[in-house]
Amino acid sequence: MLSLVVATVLCGETVPLADKVFGSARVVEFTVSYGKPPRTEGRLLFPPESTDPLPKLALSLTSNSPCLPLARKRKQLKLIAFFDEGGRQLVGVEQDRGEGTDLDPAYPSLVAAVLEAKGWHEERMRAVGPEQLWQPQKKALGSDNPYLRRLAASFLQSHQAADEVDAAWGAPGSVERKQNEARATAQSGAVCPARK
Repeated sequence: MLSLVVATVLCGETVPLADKVFGSARVVEFTVSYGKPPRTEGRLLFPPESTDPLPKLALSLTSNSPCLPLARKRKQLKLIAFFDEGGRQLVGVEQDRGEGTDLDPAYPSLVAAVLEAKGWHEERMRAVGPEQLWQPQKKALGSDNPYLRRLAASFLQSHQAADEVDAAWGAPGSVERKQNEARATAQSGAVCPARK
């Protein structure tokens, strides 16, 4: 029996975190063991109540990844993977740089942000005053977790609530806004050294 696993990979491009989080139907944390034989085990993060079989990991690290030697040395790698309704993995070159893996010291913050953001819903239809809308996202805009801050801003902007981002982070182009945007994009830098 032939098993086909499909990944939507944009060669040379990154897939923004918000596109993966809000465009995915399932989120799985995989542990890839680099022993003999190699093994991959998955743990469903979203939706938590699903009893469907886990999708298969189509891509972890490519053979050119500067992170592959480090993962092999550690003998395992944890990574968060996103799948669309059709079971295709949403991934770009960012994973080869170690983003979305436990090679990045900020990995626990990423997982926490993804789990929180996957619980957010459209709120415009709620019969409440405007000041009561978007409470979880407004709170997340001030979080110390840069992933959560970035996801909250993306979520609000995509739901025609960019004014909430402006109110929390300052007017576009202002010094305050630039500082808040920098706090939402802070990452640990290059996770893996470039290959020589």
